[in-house]
Amino acid sequence: QEVSSCQSVMCRLLPLGVSILWIFFAVMEHQREIFYRPPTELHLKIRDPALIHIADVLLSYRLSQIANGTAVGASKKIALLIMIKQEILHAKAWQMLFQQAPAAELAIFVHAYNATTESARRHISSIAGRHPVTIVPTVESRWCELSAVMTQLLVHGLSDVEATHFFFVSHDALPLVTWPRIFEELTVPQSQFCMAGFGTLDVPFWCNYACAPSWRKDLRLKHHQWIALTREHAATIVHPVVTEAVASMYFHSLGYQPFCSDEVVALLSLRLSNASTFSSTGGGD
Repeated sequence: QEVSSCQSVMCRLLPLGVSILWIFFAVMEHQREIFYRPPTELHLKIRDPALIHIADVLLSYRLSQIANGTAVGASKKIALLIMIKQEILHAKAWQMLFQQAPAAELAIFVHAYNATTESARRHISSIAGRHPVTIVPTVESRWCELSAVMTQLLVHGLSDVEATHFFFVSHDALPLVTWPRIFEELTVPQSQFCMAGFGTLDVPFWCNYACAPSWRKDLRLKHHQWIALTREHAATIVHPVVTEAVASMYFHSLGYQPFCSDEVVALLSLRLSNASTFSSTGGGD
C-alpha cells in the first residue's frame, strides 16, 4: 500500500511538473518575442538600463566612421588612447616616459569623463611635453559601458594618418618599463588582447568578472578593455557595417551581465569581420 501510495503521489506530481516546465518555456518564448527583435528606442526603454548595455553599443554605432586602414608612411607610430575622469594619476611617471619617446613615435588622444576640454588639455599637455594632444568630445559613459568612448577615441586616433598602432590606457595606469620596450612590444604586426580567463582555471573562482568554464564557445569573448590594435583592426572596429552587425548580435545574445560592452565589442567586431591576424593572452579559446 505504501508503494501504491507513493506511485499515486508521483502520478499527481508529474503532470504538475510538466505544467510548470511548460509555463516556464512559454514565458521564456514570450520574452524572446518581446526583446529579441532588432533594437529600437522603444526596446531600450523597456529593458533595464542597469543590466543591459545595448544603449552604449548603439551609441558606438552612431559614432562609427569609415577610416583608412593603411597608414601613410613606413614608420611606426602609436596613438595612445587615454580614458580619464579628471586627470592622470602617476603624472610624474608618465611625464618621464613621454620624455623618452621621439616625437615621431607618439600621439596622444584623451577622453575626459568629468572635466572640461580646456582643463583636460592643460593637464595632459603639462605631462605630454612636445607630443601632440587631442581631447576628443565627451560621450555618455558609465561603469561597464565604455564601448562608445573607445569608438570615439579610435575614430579620432585614426584621423592621424601616420598612426599605425592604437593602445588604450586608463587614468590610473602606471608605466613600469621604458619607452623603447613599450614601443617594441606594442608595434608588432598583431593586435593584442588580454582575455578575462576562466574562473578556477585562470583566475580565482570568486572572480565575478571571469568566464565560466560551462559557457558556450561563442560566448568566450570577454576581454579586458586595455587592448592594443593595429591600424587595420582599429579601422575595422569603427566601420559602420561592422558596428551595426555588432549592435544586432549584442542585442540578441550578449546584452546582459557579465558581458560589459567594453569587454566584448572589440573582439566581437574582429570575429564578425573575419579578421585573421590578432593574438590573445590569458585564458579563453
